[in-house]
Amino acid sequence: MRRRRLWIADTDLVIGVVRNGVAKTYPEHMCWRHEIVNDEIGGEFISVTLCPLTGTPQVFYATDDKGKQIEFGVSGLLLNTNLVMYDRRDNQTLYPQMVYVGIFGQFKNERLELLPEIETTFGMWKKMYPE
Repeated sequence: MRRRRLWIADTDLVIGVVRNGVAKTYPEHMCWRHEIVNDEIGGEFISVTLCPLTGTPQVFYATDDKGKQIEFGVSGLLLNTNLVMYDRRDNQTLYPQMVYVGIFGQFKNERLELLPEIETTFGMWKKMYPE
């Protein structure tokens, strides 16, 4: 029987999220490349973000008032060397990751809901959430 290779080591950093009893982890080495992961966990939409320049992980609740997913993209802009996301609902609203309030566009002044996240090693995550 062939053994599967893991592409993540126990010493690698991960961003862990737990929602409604469901635990997921996002390897930072993957997030460095993509910066934003729009996902679903425990029946809720979330956006996991990591700014490569500041090294800050943030997780946001990404469900609108109609229960639809809000997707964010990388704008290519920076505010104080921090990632600025754009809202794909209007392709204009800009949210600096560490401010998490719209600064331009249709959803200007809209505050994103910040969710708790755990930044740890993959080895520690597996001890906390073995499944």
